[in-house]
Amino acid sequence: MRTPQGQRTVFTRLMAMQLVSVCISLLILGVLFGYLVQEYFSGVSEWDLMEQGARTLRAVHSSIIDYDWVRVREQFYTLAESSDITLWAMDGYGQVMAGSLLEAEDLSLTLERAEIAHVLAGNRIVKKVMGPQYQNLLVVMPVREELGNAESPVVGALAMRAPLGDVWGTINQLLRIILVSAAGAGAVVILMSYRLARGFAKPLEDLKIAAIDIAHGRFRQLPVPTHSNEVDHLVSSFNYASQQIEQAAHERERLDQLRREFLSAVSHELRGPLTSLKGFLELMEQPLSAEQKEKYHRIMIEDTGYLERLVEDVLELSKMETSTFSLQRETVDIPSLLQDSMDRMQPMLDEYAMRVELDNQCGGRCWASVDAQRMHQVFINLLRNAVQHSPRGSDIAITVHMQQDTVCVDVQDHGSGIPAQALPHIWERFYKMDAARTRGQRGSGLGLAVVKEIVEAHGGTVGVDSVEGQGTCFHIQFPNYLAQGGETE
Repeated sequence: MRTPQGQRTVFTRLMAMQLVSVCISLLILGVLFGYLVQEYFSGVSEWDLMEQGARTLRAVHSSIIDYDWVRVREQFYTLAESSDITLWAMDGYGQVMAGSLLEAEDLSLTLERAEIAHVLAGNRIVKKVMGPQYQNLLVVMPVREELGNAESPVVGALAMRAPLGDVWGTINQLLRIILVSAAGAGAVVILMSYRLARGFAKPLEDLKIAAIDIAHGRFRQLPVPTHSNEVDHLVSSFNYASQQIEQAAHERERLDQLRREFLSAVSHELRGPLTSLKGFLELMEQPLSAEQKEKYHRIMIEDTGYLERLVEDVLELSKMETSTFSLQRETVDIPSLLQDSMDRMQPMLDEYAMRVELDNQCGGRCWASVDAQRMHQVFINLLRNAVQHSPRGSDIAITVHMQQDTVCVDVQDHGSGIPAQALPHIWERFYKMDAARTRGQRGSGLGLAVVKEIVEAHGGTVGVDSVEGQGTCFHIQFPNYLAQGGETE
């Protein structure tokens, strides 16, 4: 992804900031170090010149006291030949009386009268004298009548000048070494800064591109850097967020697909009985025999009952899929609830000459905390399913027992059983077995799906054992919250 023109990237900004910081730091360190080096060598030169001055003063002191300027000049010549310094001697009035040069050079060019007066007052002056072609160090010290006695009167002054050429050459050479070293260090720092800036900026650039990809529905995981810093945590957090968004998107697609399939299935299930009802209603407008009217009337009642059950199951599933779905738990005796469900199913049982036997192995009442209305719906659906898949005149057995803190309900029929290949699909919505295996009222294909949703909402499980041709047994298990610390009524 290209950066818009005129917009600097994070990497560019980081590199610019680090380069400016490095350059400023090197400049400040270079100036500071150069100044310290100059001061050090200047101090060394000053100390050396002061030592030479002290030795020279001891050598010529007696001649200056005796005002033997000729002798002083000769001594200056001798001393000047052994060292690269220039000497002057002044009397008590500040006049140059002798010097190491052939001609007595006037110090007025480098030393002002006020400075001479300051020396004759007993003070020492050290100053650097710079010119286009020279760099000198000048030291002027008072000459006292009694050598080494700071209280003795001043009778003259001794001036010494030494060139700083060698010192400055050494300083310049050292500064060049420092400059080359700083350039090398700067190159290393720049390289390290580049790697650091790149390591910091590249994940951010990748994050920007990946965020744009997510906006277009393209999900991917970024490699997590191994620097153990905030950028690593940011990339890890981004990957986690991207994964959650991707899962949410896939889940939304899955739910949309399920919703479309659900609507399609409901529409298909509604179309059949509605078409049947419309057709029979049109037939009822024609002259019919009493036998035909009774037949058509019975079929319409069956279709209406089927539509009623279908709408109830659809509404129940819709409620359970919403965030507002909740269980209204109450303390219920499970055998009594099963008996109520059996009583409601009695007309259907009588129609097919079937009987339901309830075996309560709890030894009395079996209290549990459940949503009575929804659990009643579970038992009704299982009983209706058993009736539809059992032969006329057969028996259905219901067993209730406790297993530790779990309530167990088994519903056993002696019908045609469920084929092994169909067992994994019986919990799917709108799944129907071969119509030849059922009789009685038509099923909507939602009853077992509703049973599974309600039982799992109670924190329980539902399973099935079936042998084709011998019958089917549904097993329901759900936690008994009363046995876990609740109270019975």
